[in-house]
Amino acid sequence: MEKKKLLLGVLLGALVVSSLYASARGVFAQVAVFVTSVTATPSTPLVRSPVSIRVNGSGTLAVGCLLTVTFGDGNFKNFGPGTTLPLTTVYSYTVAGDAEPSATVAGGSCPFSTATTNISVRTAPTAPFSLRRVEVRFENGRGEITVGRDQPGLTAFADVLFNGTGLFTAAWEVDGRTLAIIHEYLTFGSRKVFVSPEMPPFPTFEPGLHTVTFRVINPLPTFIIPSLNYYVEAKPAGPSRIELMSPSDKAKLPEPQASFRWRGLTGIVSYRVEIFAEGKKEPVFQALTRETSYVMPDLYYRLFAAGSTYRWQTKGLDEKGAEIAESEARGFVWQP
Repeated sequence: MEKKKLLLGVLLGALVVSSLYASARGVFAQVAVFVTSVTATPSTPLVRSPVSIRVNGSGTLAVGCLLTVTFGDGNFKNFGPGTTLPLTTVYSYTVAGDAEPSATVAGGSCPFSTATTNISVRTAPTAPFSLRRVEVRFENGRGEITVGRDQPGLTAFADVLFNGTGLFTAAWEVDGRTLAIIHEYLTFGSRKVFVSPEMPPFPTFEPGLHTVTFRVINPLPTFIIPSLNYYVEAKPAGPSRIELMSPSDKAKLPEPQASFRWRGLTGIVSYRVEIFAEGKKEPVFQALTRETSYVMPDLYYRLFAAGSTYRWQTKGLDEKGAEIAESEARGFVWQP
């Protein structure tokens, strides 16, 4: 019996010694962590491009130890127990300049160790300020247009496609004379549409052919920018003509309503319907509408005399209320 107890004690003691030895080996393996160097790939990264920061060394962090990777721009990243060296972390810098990424192990039973490297973060290269294409046109989408004498509002457009950033300088010219000069710093995007100036406008007082040039001064174009041509007619420009649909000329109204209808034109915001007594210049009745038809309410019938002749027409107005189109005048007989 005593021999069995002694043998059991020996076995238990051997087990305890074996466990302590194994634990000691585990602790020793964990605290044997040391940073030898830090490398960055690439060493001259671009802003907002990934950089691989590699921490060289050996060992695994024990409980209470901390590995801190500092990127040199105020930001850092921590790694805790169980982290094994070497390791790699990826980072992107947002500001150009010199930086010193570093890695430091400290805390717990880990011996202090640190390493640093130097990098130079650069701004991504940009394309030089240059022109890719310049397209010019009138408001009709073409390179030529015919206008009436003294017609206002003639407008041209220059669609500029460019690379890079820089001060754009150009001039609108008519028949070799400078009408307006443009100075604008182009920074964002790659396209800009320039509109010819309202003041001074393109001259339309002189009949004949005129040439518009959009001359780019900076950056110098490597291609020819086509010119625009507009022809001024000898007769003054009149308002556009609106086509009346109903009622027909000399119709009898109301039948059963006093309704009027016409064909709309592009660019007109509203229409004014006017009705005149025969031989009179002042209208008996007028109304505004955004539609291409109008039905007169019954309450206005009292303005008209039975058997009398009247004439009506409609005029087109732009957004400023200016008359830019009109119809012919048609007659009708009021016969309720």
